[in-house]
Amino acid sequence: MVRRGQRVGVAVSGGADSVFLLHVLVRMRQELGVEVVVLHLNHGLRGAESDGDEEFVRALAGELGVQAVLRGAEIGRERGNLEEAGRAARRAFFAEARAELGLDVVATGHTRSDQAETVLFRMTRGTGETGLRGILPVTQEGLIRPLLGVSRGEIRAWLAAERIPWREDSSNQETALARNLLRLEVMPRLERINPEVEAALSRLAAAAGRDEEYWRLAASGALEEVLDSVGDGEMVVRASGLSELGPALGQRVIRLVLERICGSLRRFTRGHVEDVWRLAVGQRGEGRLRLPQMDVWRSLDWVRFAVEVEERGGGAVGIAGPGLTIGAGWRLEVTEVKQEERRSREVVDSRYNKSIDLLDAECVPFPWILRGWRAGDRYQPVGHCKDRKLKDMFGSADVPCWDRPRWPMLECAGRLMWSRKFGSAAWAAAGPRTERVLRIRELKG
Repeated sequence: MVRRGQRVGVAVSGGADSVFLLHVLVRMRQELGVEVVVLHLNHGLRGAESDGDEEFVRALAGELGVQAVLRGAEIGRERGNLEEAGRAARRAFFAEARAELGLDVVATGHTRSDQAETVLFRMTRGTGETGLRGILPVTQEGLIRPLLGVSRGEIRAWLAAERIPWREDSSNQETALARNLLRLEVMPRLERINPEVEAALSRLAAAAGRDEEYWRLAASGALEEVLDSVGDGEMVVRASGLSELGPALGQRVIRLVLERICGSLRRFTRGHVEDVWRLAVGQRGEGRLRLPQMDVWRSLDWVRFAVEVEERGGGAVGIAGPGLTIGAGWRLEVTEVKQEERRSREVVDSRYNKSIDLLDAECVPFPWILRGWRAGDRYQPVGHCKDRKLKDMFGSADVPCWDRPRWPMLECAGRLMWSRKFGSAAWAAAGPRTERVLRIRELKG
Protein backbone atom coordinates (compact mmCIF):
# COMPACT_ATOMS: atom_id res chain seq x y z
CA MET A 1 0.00 0.00 0.00
CA VAL A 2 2.96 2.34 0.54
CA ARG A 3 6.44 2.68 -0.91
CA ARG A 4 9.63 4.04 0.58
CA GLY A 5 9.94 7.79 0.48
CA GLN A 6 6.20 8.44 0.45
CA ARG A 7 4.29 10.83 2.70
CA VAL A 8 1.36 9.10 4.38
CA GLY A 9 -1.56 10.98 5.88
CA VAL A 10 -3.25 9.17 8.77
CA ALA A 11 -6.92 9.98 9.43
CA VAL A 12 -7.17 10.14 13.23
CA SER A 13 -10.55 10.76 14.88
CA GLY A 14 -9.33 9.91 18.37
CA GLY A 15 -11.18 6.61 18.43
CA ALA A 16 -9.49 3.30 19.17
CA ASP A 17 -9.04 2.16 15.57
CA SER A 18 -7.42 5.35 14.28
CA VAL A 19 -5.24 5.71 17.40
CA PHE A 20 -4.03 2.14 16.89
CA LEU A 21 -3.30 2.82 13.19
CA LEU A 22 -1.28 5.93 14.05
CA HIS A 23 0.80 4.16 16.71
CA VAL A 24 1.56 1.23 14.39
CA LEU A 25 2.61 3.49 11.48
CA VAL A 26 4.76 5.69 13.72
CA ARG A 27 6.51 2.62 15.13
CA MET A 28 7.04 1.21 11.62
CA ARG A 29 7.87 4.43 9.77
CA GLN A 30 11.61 3.78 9.71
CA GLU A 31 11.10 0.21 8.56
CA LEU A 32 8.63 1.35 5.90
CA GLY A 33 10.66 4.41 4.98
CA VAL A 34 7.66 6.76 5.07
CA GLU A 35 6.78 10.11 6.64
CA VAL A 36 3.60 10.28 8.73
CA VAL A 37 1.19 13.27 8.94
CA VAL A 38 -1.88 13.29 11.20
CA LEU A 39 -5.18 14.48 9.69
CA HIS A 40 -8.17 15.35 11.88
CA LEU A 41 -11.50 16.86 10.88
CA ASN A 42 -13.74 18.27 13.63
CA HIS A 43 -17.35 17.89 12.45
CA GLY A 44 -18.60 19.87 15.46
CA LEU A 45 -21.69 17.68 15.84
CA ARG A 46 -21.10 16.80 19.50
CA GLY A 47 -20.11 20.22 20.79
CA ALA A 48 -17.58 20.07 23.62
CA GLU A 49 -17.03 16.36 22.99
CA SER A 50 -15.95 17.05 19.42
CA ASP A 51 -13.60 19.79 20.60
CA GLY A 52 -12.20 17.35 23.16
CA ASP A 53 -11.44 14.87 20.38
CA GLU A 54 -9.54 17.56 18.51
CA GLU A 55 -7.42 18.47 21.53
CA PHE A 56 -6.75 14.78 22.20
CA VAL A 57 -5.47 14.28 18.64
CA ARG A 58 -3.38 17.42 18.80
CA ALA A 59 -1.71 16.23 22.03
CA LEU A 60 -1.24 12.70 20.64
CA ALA A 61 0.52 14.00 17.52
CA GLY A 62 2.78 16.15 19.68
CA GLU A 63 3.59 13.20 21.93
CA LEU A 64 4.53 11.06 18.94
CA GLY A 65 6.45 13.87 17.27
CA VAL A 66 4.49 13.99 14.00
CA GLN A 67 2.96 16.88 12.07
CA ALA A 68 -0.78 17.36 12.61
CA VAL A 69 -3.29 19.15 10.38
CA LEU A 70 -6.57 19.82 12.21
CA ARG A 71 -9.56 21.51 10.60
CA GLY A 72 -13.24 22.11 11.24
CA ALA A 73 -16.26 21.37 9.08
CA GLU A 74 -19.78 22.82 9.16
CA ILE A 75 -22.22 19.91 9.13
CA GLY A 76 -25.63 20.76 10.57
CA ARG A 77 -28.25 18.21 11.56
CA GLU A 78 -30.65 19.78 9.12
CA ARG A 79 -28.60 18.33 6.26
CA GLY A 80 -30.37 15.00 6.49
CA ASN A 81 -28.10 11.94 6.30
CA LEU A 82 -25.37 12.86 8.77
CA GLU A 83 -23.28 9.81 8.01
CA GLU A 84 -23.18 10.56 4.28
CA ALA A 85 -22.56 14.27 4.90
CA GLY A 86 -19.69 13.39 7.23
CA ARG A 87 -18.13 11.03 4.68
CA ALA A 88 -18.37 13.67 1.97
CA ALA A 89 -16.69 16.25 4.24
CA ARG A 90 -13.88 13.84 5.07
CA ARG A 91 -13.31 12.93 1.43
CA ALA A 92 -13.03 16.61 0.56
CA PHE A 93 -10.64 17.21 3.48
CA PHE A 94 -8.41 14.30 2.47
CA ALA A 95 -8.28 15.48 -1.15
CA GLU A 96 -7.32 19.00 -0.07
CA ALA A 97 -4.69 17.68 2.34
CA ARG A 98 -3.13 15.50 -0.35
CA ALA A 99 -2.85 18.47 -2.68
CA GLU A 100 -1.63 20.98 -0.10
CA LEU A 101 0.77 18.73 1.82
CA GLY A 102 2.02 16.56 -1.01
CA LEU A 103 0.66 13.38 0.57
CA ASP A 104 0.90 10.24 -1.55
CA VAL A 105 -1.88 8.35 0.25
CA VAL A 106 -4.23 8.75 3.21
CA ALA A 107 -4.63 5.78 5.57
CA THR A 108 -7.91 5.27 7.41
CA GLY A 109 -8.66 3.00 10.37
CA HIS A 110 -11.37 0.81 8.87
CA THR A 111 -11.21 -2.68 10.34
CA ARG A 112 -12.46 -6.17 9.56
CA SER A 113 -15.40 -5.41 11.84
CA ASP A 114 -16.26 -2.33 9.74
CA GLN A 115 -15.96 -4.47 6.62
CA ALA A 116 -18.40 -7.08 7.94
CA GLU A 117 -20.92 -4.42 8.98
CA THR A 118 -20.63 -2.69 5.60
CA VAL A 119 -21.27 -5.91 3.66
CA LEU A 120 -24.26 -6.73 5.88
CA PHE A 121 -25.63 -3.19 5.54
CA ARG A 122 -25.40 -3.31 1.75
CA MET A 123 -27.01 -6.73 1.63
CA THR A 124 -30.04 -5.38 3.49
CA ARG A 125 -30.35 -2.67 0.83
CA GLY A 126 -30.28 -5.18 -2.02
CA THR A 127 -26.80 -4.52 -3.36
CA GLY A 128 -25.37 -6.39 -6.32
CA GLU A 129 -22.09 -8.25 -6.55
CA THR A 130 -20.10 -5.02 -6.84
CA GLY A 131 -21.47 -3.71 -3.56
CA LEU A 132 -20.51 -6.93 -1.78
CA ARG A 133 -16.86 -5.89 -2.10
CA GLY A 134 -17.54 -3.63 0.86
CA ILE A 135 -14.72 -1.27 1.84
CA LEU A 136 -11.94 -1.29 -0.74
CA PRO A 137 -8.37 -1.77 0.54
CA VAL A 138 -7.07 0.80 -1.97
CA THR A 139 -9.07 3.43 -3.88
CA GLN A 140 -8.43 5.61 -6.91
CA GLU A 141 -8.74 8.66 -4.65
CA GLY A 142 -5.55 7.64 -2.81
CA LEU A 143 -7.14 6.08 0.29
CA ILE A 144 -5.64 2.94 1.88
CA ARG A 145 -7.16 0.74 4.60
CA PRO A 146 -4.32 -1.26 6.24
CA LEU A 147 -6.49 -2.67 9.07
CA LEU A 148 -9.11 -4.59 7.09
CA GLY A 149 -7.59 -7.85 8.34
CA VAL A 150 -7.79 -6.85 12.04
CA SER A 151 -10.91 -6.95 14.21
CA ARG A 152 -12.12 -4.16 16.47
CA GLY A 153 -11.74 -6.44 19.51
CA GLU A 154 -8.11 -7.25 18.71
CA ILE A 155 -7.30 -3.56 18.43
CA ARG A 156 -8.82 -2.68 21.80
CA ALA A 157 -7.06 -5.57 23.45
CA TRP A 158 -3.70 -4.37 22.11
CA LEU A 159 -4.31 -0.75 23.18
CA ALA A 160 -5.29 -1.91 26.65
CA ALA A 161 -2.17 -4.07 26.93
CA GLU A 162 0.00 -1.13 25.85
CA ARG A 163 -1.92 1.22 28.17
CA ILE A 164 -2.67 3.57 25.29
CA PRO A 165 -5.79 5.73 25.79
CA TRP A 166 -8.40 6.59 23.13
CA ARG A 167 -11.65 8.53 22.89
CA GLU A 168 -15.13 7.03 22.74
CA ASP A 169 -17.68 8.66 20.45
CA SER A 170 -21.00 8.84 22.34
CA SER A 171 -22.95 8.92 19.06
CA ASN A 172 -21.79 5.34 18.41
CA GLN A 173 -24.42 4.23 20.93
CA GLU A 174 -27.32 5.80 19.00
CA THR A 175 -29.18 2.85 17.48
CA ALA A 176 -31.24 5.24 15.35
CA LEU A 177 -28.23 5.12 13.01
CA ALA A 178 -28.35 1.99 10.84
CA ARG A 179 -24.70 1.07 11.26
CA ASN A 180 -24.85 1.38 15.03
CA LEU A 181 -27.92 -0.86 15.05
CA LEU A 182 -26.02 -3.48 13.07
CA ARG A 183 -22.99 -3.22 15.34
CA LEU A 184 -24.81 -3.23 18.68
CA GLU A 185 -27.77 -5.54 18.06
CA VAL A 186 -27.64 -7.44 14.76
CA MET A 187 -24.04 -8.67 14.72
CA PRO A 188 -24.20 -10.08 18.29
CA ARG A 189 -27.31 -12.07 17.32
CA LEU A 190 -25.64 -13.38 14.15
CA GLU A 191 -22.66 -14.50 16.23
CA ARG A 192 -25.02 -16.89 18.00
CA ILE A 193 -25.47 -18.63 14.66
CA ASN A 194 -21.82 -18.36 13.62
CA PRO A 195 -19.26 -17.06 16.10
CA GLU A 196 -16.99 -16.31 13.13
CA VAL A 197 -19.60 -14.33 11.19
CA GLU A 198 -17.35 -11.27 11.05
CA ALA A 199 -14.57 -13.22 9.37
CA ALA A 200 -17.11 -14.94 7.08
CA LEU A 201 -18.51 -11.64 5.85
CA SER A 202 -14.99 -10.30 5.36
CA ARG A 203 -14.13 -13.34 3.23
CA LEU A 204 -17.28 -12.73 1.19
CA ALA A 205 -16.09 -9.19 0.51
CA ALA A 206 -12.66 -10.42 -0.59
CA ALA A 207 -14.20 -13.03 -2.92
CA ALA A 208 -16.57 -10.44 -4.41
CA GLY A 209 -13.57 -8.18 -5.00
CA ARG A 210 -11.76 -10.87 -6.96
CA ASP A 211 -14.89 -11.62 -9.00
CA GLU A 212 -15.44 -7.93 -9.69
CA GLU A 213 -11.91 -7.56 -11.03
CA TYR A 214 -12.52 -10.41 -13.47
CA TRP A 215 -15.93 -9.14 -14.57
CA ARG A 216 -14.64 -5.60 -14.98
CA LEU A 217 -11.98 -6.77 -17.44
CA ALA A 218 -14.58 -8.86 -19.26
CA ALA A 219 -17.00 -5.91 -19.44
CA SER A 220 -14.29 -3.62 -20.79
CA GLY A 221 -13.54 -6.05 -23.62
CA ALA A 222 -17.23 -6.61 -24.35
CA LEU A 223 -17.89 -2.87 -24.50
CA GLU A 224 -15.34 -2.50 -27.27
CA GLU A 225 -17.24 -5.13 -29.23
CA VAL A 226 -20.67 -3.50 -28.95
CA LEU A 227 -19.61 0.17 -28.99
CA ASP A 228 -20.89 2.10 -32.02
CA SER A 229 -19.67 5.62 -31.31
CA VAL A 230 -18.32 7.93 -28.60
CA GLY A 231 -19.00 11.66 -28.39
CA ASP A 232 -18.73 14.48 -25.91
CA GLY A 233 -20.73 13.23 -22.92
CA GLU A 234 -22.36 10.40 -24.82
CA MET A 235 -21.86 6.81 -25.97
CA VAL A 236 -23.88 4.71 -28.42
CA VAL A 237 -23.91 0.91 -28.26
CA ARG A 238 -25.57 -1.73 -30.42
CA ALA A 239 -28.66 -3.16 -28.74
CA SER A 240 -28.35 -6.53 -30.50
CA GLY A 241 -24.72 -6.88 -29.42
CA LEU A 242 -25.62 -5.99 -25.84
CA SER A 243 -28.44 -8.54 -25.81
CA GLU A 244 -26.13 -11.30 -27.07
CA LEU A 245 -23.89 -10.83 -24.03
CA GLY A 246 -26.63 -12.04 -21.69
CA PRO A 247 -27.79 -10.28 -18.51
CA ALA A 248 -24.71 -11.00 -16.34
CA LEU A 249 -22.15 -9.46 -18.68
CA GLY A 250 -24.56 -7.15 -20.49
CA GLN A 251 -25.63 -5.34 -17.33
CA ARG A 252 -22.00 -4.90 -16.33
CA VAL A 253 -21.34 -3.29 -19.69
CA ILE A 254 -24.21 -0.89 -18.99
CA ARG A 255 -22.67 -0.05 -15.60
CA LEU A 256 -19.33 0.56 -17.27
CA VAL A 257 -20.89 2.93 -19.82
CA LEU A 258 -22.62 4.91 -17.07
CA GLU A 259 -19.41 5.06 -15.06
CA ARG A 260 -17.28 6.24 -17.98
CA ILE A 261 -19.69 9.01 -18.90
CA CYS A 262 -20.43 10.24 -15.36
CA GLY A 263 -17.15 9.40 -13.63
CA SER A 264 -18.79 7.18 -11.00
CA LEU A 265 -21.86 5.06 -10.32
CA ARG A 266 -22.79 6.88 -7.12
CA ARG A 267 -26.07 8.25 -8.49
CA PHE A 268 -27.24 5.00 -10.11
CA THR A 269 -28.96 2.00 -8.52
CA ARG A 270 -29.22 -1.63 -9.52
CA GLY A 271 -32.79 -0.87 -10.60
CA HIS A 272 -31.55 1.78 -13.04
CA VAL A 273 -29.21 -0.73 -14.67
CA GLU A 274 -31.95 -3.35 -14.94
CA ASP A 275 -34.31 -0.79 -16.52
CA VAL A 276 -31.70 0.02 -19.18
CA TRP A 277 -31.17 -3.68 -19.82
CA ARG A 278 -34.89 -4.26 -20.40
CA LEU A 279 -34.95 -1.29 -22.78
CA ALA A 280 -31.98 -2.65 -24.74
CA VAL A 281 -33.24 -6.24 -25.12
CA GLY A 282 -36.93 -5.44 -25.62
CA GLN A 283 -38.70 -6.41 -28.83
CA ARG A 284 -39.68 -2.80 -29.52
CA GLY A 285 -36.86 -0.90 -31.15
CA GLU A 286 -37.70 2.32 -29.40
CA GLY A 287 -38.04 3.77 -25.92
CA ARG A 288 -36.50 6.26 -23.56
CA LEU A 289 -35.41 6.41 -19.91
CA ARG A 290 -34.57 9.40 -17.75
CA LEU A 291 -31.98 8.42 -15.16
CA PRO A 292 -30.35 10.85 -12.70
CA GLN A 293 -28.64 13.42 -14.96
CA MET A 294 -28.61 10.84 -17.75
CA ASP A 295 -30.77 10.25 -20.82
CA VAL A 296 -30.92 6.72 -22.28
CA TRP A 297 -32.62 6.41 -25.66
CA ARG A 298 -33.28 3.23 -27.69
CA SER A 299 -33.80 3.62 -31.42
CA LEU A 300 -33.68 0.75 -33.90
CA ASP A 301 -30.52 -1.23 -33.05
CA TRP A 302 -28.82 1.49 -31.04
CA VAL A 303 -28.90 2.59 -27.40
CA ARG A 304 -27.63 6.09 -26.73
CA PHE A 305 -26.40 7.24 -23.30
CA ALA A 306 -26.03 11.01 -22.92
CA VAL A 307 -25.52 13.31 -19.95
CA GLU A 308 -27.82 15.92 -21.45
CA VAL A 309 -31.05 15.69 -23.38
CA GLU A 310 -30.58 17.52 -26.63
CA GLU A 311 -33.79 18.46 -28.39
CA ARG A 312 -32.36 21.04 -30.76
CA GLY A 313 -34.10 21.21 -34.10
CA GLY A 314 -36.55 23.22 -36.12
CA GLY A 315 -34.56 26.43 -35.76
CA ALA A 316 -34.03 28.39 -38.96
CA VAL A 317 -31.31 30.50 -40.56
CA GLY A 318 -31.77 32.43 -43.78
CA ILE A 319 -29.30 32.02 -46.65
CA ALA A 320 -28.64 35.13 -48.68
CA GLY A 321 -26.89 33.68 -51.73
CA PRO A 322 -24.40 31.19 -53.22
CA GLY A 323 -20.72 30.95 -52.46
CA LEU A 324 -21.34 30.89 -48.69
CA THR A 325 -20.65 28.44 -45.89
CA ILE A 326 -23.47 28.74 -43.41
CA GLY A 327 -24.14 26.98 -40.10
CA ALA A 328 -26.75 26.67 -37.38
CA GLY A 329 -25.25 23.63 -35.75
CA TRP A 330 -24.63 22.36 -39.31
CA ARG A 331 -22.17 23.46 -42.00
CA LEU A 332 -23.39 23.55 -45.59
CA GLU A 333 -21.54 24.87 -48.59
CA VAL A 334 -23.53 26.47 -51.42
CA THR A 335 -21.63 26.98 -54.67
CA GLU A 336 -22.45 27.34 -58.36
CA VAL A 337 -21.28 24.40 -60.47
CA LYS A 338 -19.08 25.13 -63.46
CA GLN A 339 -20.04 23.81 -66.89
CA GLU A 340 -17.45 21.00 -66.88
CA GLU A 341 -18.61 19.72 -63.48
CA ARG A 342 -22.30 19.38 -64.26
CA ARG A 343 -22.20 15.72 -65.23
CA SER A 344 -20.35 14.59 -62.11
CA ARG A 345 -21.88 13.60 -58.78
CA GLU A 346 -19.18 13.30 -56.13
CA VAL A 347 -19.56 11.32 -52.89
CA VAL A 348 -18.57 12.53 -49.42
CA ASP A 349 -17.46 9.90 -46.91
CA SER A 350 -19.60 10.04 -43.77
CA ARG A 351 -21.75 7.95 -41.47
CA TYR A 352 -24.76 8.41 -43.74
CA ASN A 353 -22.87 8.43 -47.09
CA LYS A 354 -24.23 11.87 -48.02
CA SER A 355 -23.99 12.84 -51.69
CA ILE A 356 -23.42 16.23 -53.25
CA ASP A 357 -26.81 17.38 -54.54
CA LEU A 358 -27.53 19.64 -57.49
CA LEU A 359 -30.34 22.22 -57.64
CA ASP A 360 -31.80 24.35 -60.42
CA ALA A 361 -31.06 27.95 -59.42
CA GLU A 362 -34.07 29.25 -61.39
CA CYS A 363 -36.45 27.01 -59.42
CA VAL A 364 -35.04 27.90 -55.99
CA PRO A 365 -34.45 31.66 -55.81
CA PHE A 366 -32.87 33.05 -52.63
CA PRO A 367 -33.38 33.49 -49.75
CA TRP A 368 -33.44 29.92 -48.51
CA ILE A 369 -34.13 28.61 -45.00
CA LEU A 370 -31.83 26.10 -43.34
CA ARG A 371 -33.56 24.31 -40.47
CA GLY A 372 -33.92 21.03 -38.61
CA TRP A 373 -36.54 18.35 -39.12
CA ARG A 374 -40.07 19.01 -37.87
CA ALA A 375 -42.76 16.45 -37.26
CA GLY A 376 -44.92 16.12 -40.38
CA ASP A 377 -42.18 17.14 -42.86
CA ARG A 378 -42.54 15.51 -46.26
CA TYR A 379 -41.40 15.99 -49.84
CA GLN A 380 -40.77 14.06 -53.10
CA PRO A 381 -37.04 13.22 -53.44
CA VAL A 382 -35.52 12.73 -56.87
CA GLY A 383 -36.27 9.20 -58.10
CA HIS A 384 -39.57 8.88 -56.23
CA CYS A 385 -43.02 9.20 -57.77
CA LYS A 386 -44.74 10.86 -54.80
CA ASP A 387 -44.21 12.69 -51.53
CA ARG A 388 -42.71 10.71 -48.68
CA LYS A 389 -42.74 11.47 -44.96
CA LEU A 390 -39.31 12.21 -43.56
CA LYS A 391 -40.22 10.01 -40.58
CA ASP A 392 -40.66 7.02 -42.92
CA MET A 393 -37.43 7.79 -44.73
CA PHE A 394 -35.59 8.02 -41.43
CA GLY A 395 -36.85 4.56 -40.50
CA SER A 396 -35.87 3.04 -43.86
CA ALA A 397 -32.41 4.59 -43.62
CA ASP A 398 -31.83 3.49 -39.99
CA VAL A 399 -31.50 7.04 -38.71
CA PRO A 400 -31.80 6.90 -34.89
CA CYS A 401 -34.36 9.11 -33.16
CA TRP A 402 -31.77 11.36 -31.48
CA ASP A 403 -30.29 12.41 -34.85
CA ARG A 404 -33.64 13.39 -36.35
CA PRO A 405 -34.40 16.71 -34.55
CA ARG A 406 -31.05 18.13 -35.71
CA TRP A 407 -31.28 16.77 -39.26
CA PRO A 408 -30.43 19.63 -41.71
CA MET A 409 -33.01 20.54 -44.35
CA LEU A 410 -33.45 23.38 -46.84
CA GLU A 411 -36.67 25.05 -47.87
CA CYS A 412 -37.50 27.73 -50.41
CA ALA A 413 -40.71 29.75 -50.44
CA GLY A 414 -42.17 27.39 -47.82
CA ARG A 415 -41.37 24.19 -49.72
CA LEU A 416 -38.76 21.61 -48.76
CA MET A 417 -36.15 21.35 -51.52
CA TRP A 418 -33.30 19.35 -49.94
CA SER A 419 -32.46 17.11 -46.99
CA ARG A 420 -29.29 15.45 -45.79
CA LYS A 421 -28.90 11.95 -47.28
CA PHE A 422 -32.24 12.03 -49.12
CA GLY A 423 -31.12 14.75 -51.51
CA SER A 424 -32.95 17.25 -53.68
CA ALA A 425 -36.69 17.47 -54.15
CA ALA A 426 -37.84 16.49 -57.62
CA TRP A 427 -39.30 19.95 -58.26
CA ALA A 428 -36.02 21.69 -57.35
CA ALA A 429 -33.44 19.32 -58.82
CA ALA A 430 -31.13 20.29 -61.65
CA GLY A 431 -31.79 18.55 -64.96
CA PRO A 432 -30.16 18.31 -68.41
CA ARG A 433 -31.55 21.70 -69.47
CA THR A 434 -30.73 23.59 -66.29
CA GLU A 435 -28.85 26.82 -67.05
CA ARG A 436 -27.46 27.57 -63.57
CA VAL A 437 -26.70 24.64 -61.25
CA LEU A 438 -26.16 25.08 -57.52
CA ARG A 439 -24.35 22.46 -55.48
CA ILE A 440 -25.22 21.69 -51.84
CA ARG A 441 -22.55 19.96 -49.79
CA GLU A 442 -22.46 19.24 -46.06
CA LEU A 443 -19.02 19.83 -44.63
CA LYS A 444 -17.33 17.78 -41.95
CA GLY A 445 -16.27 19.23 -38.61
